[in-house]
Amino acid sequence: MKTNSHTGANRGGKVRAVSLIMKMTKHSGACGKSQVKLRRLSYRFGAAALAIALLFGCRTPPQPNPLAYLRLDVRDYKQSDFVENQVLVVQTCLPDRRIQTRSLDVRMPNTPAPMTVCQRRQSLGQPCPNGWQSSEPPDADAQVGPSTTVKIWTATGGALDIFNRGIPTGHVMRSLYVNSAGGSLSYLRDTTTIGQPIFDYSFISEARDLFAWSVTREVDRNGKLRFATFWFKPPAGLRINEFSPWRAADVEEPEKSTGWSYAGAMANNTDFPASTPGPGSPSVRFGLFTYRRHEDSERLYNHIFKNSYQSVQGFSQKEASSFQILRTNAASIPAC
Repeated sequence: MKTNSHTGANRGGKVRAVSLIMKMTKHSGACGKSQVKLRRLSYRFGAAALAIALLFGCRTPPQPNPLAYLRLDVRDYKQSDFVENQVLVVQTCLPDRRIQTRSLDVRMPNTPAPMTVCQRRQSLGQPCPNGWQSSEPPDADAQVGPSTTVKIWTATGGALDIFNRGIPTGHVMRSLYVNSAGGSLSYLRDTTTIGQPIFDYSFISEARDLFAWSVTREVDRNGKLRFATFWFKPPAGLRINEFSPWRAADVEEPEKSTGWSYAGAMANNTDFPASTPGPGSPSVRFGLFTYRRHEDSERLYNHIFKNSYQSVQGFSQKEASSFQILRTNAASIPAC
């Protein structure tokens, strides 16, 4: 008897696809009673139909976004119809670390100082919304160069020092269309009033979508050093152009978790996990800013960083392999 190898291959592919997606339903919290119906659907219409049905018809109700209360836009200035994005800044502080900083005079290229958002609009022949010119930052007309003083950190190898200018951080995003989980580095930008290091990360256009934030760092557990991931839930009640208070982690991810990681599980609409974090938790605070406020406050730092990096690198690498240029005129930040 002849067999249709093509049909057999398709049928085998369907079986494997069904098996794979059924395993997904087991871990994703999909409604178990409908699995038989989904299996029949897959044999009739293919695994693609099964995946679509699973995605839209068999998902657990998602936990509400902690920042869902935020407005989609900001109309922050009186008598103005100008709409701005919200920028969410997440700062991570290591309470048990202390870093040493120093000042360094560097030569700067003969380039004009960066303009504020309002000045850029005016240079393009566009008016600034009412109230902007009267609320320009104090350094709106600051000049940089031909030399300037920068604040730098270089690794010393001390017991309380840090070793790198970046720290591993992660996020889970939930929107109306798609969920995602990702990782990135938050970079050293500042210190508290007692020398604790502060690392920054900014979400420029999707502030409302942040569901959870994580920080991974080395901790001592029973006399052994290992890397632990701490998770934070964004707070309610963020006020525009302000930071929240410092807060410790809500959850610590188990060292050897079975199944999906916390990031993968939350991206798949599971609730924010509940457990007690161990010692060594970093501190985090969240700041919500208008695009204009964020850009104006960062413009001088970005300009100095770009134009002094090579000079600082040549100086710092004589003493240490790790260094970073910090904010010079930042406001005092309380201890975490």
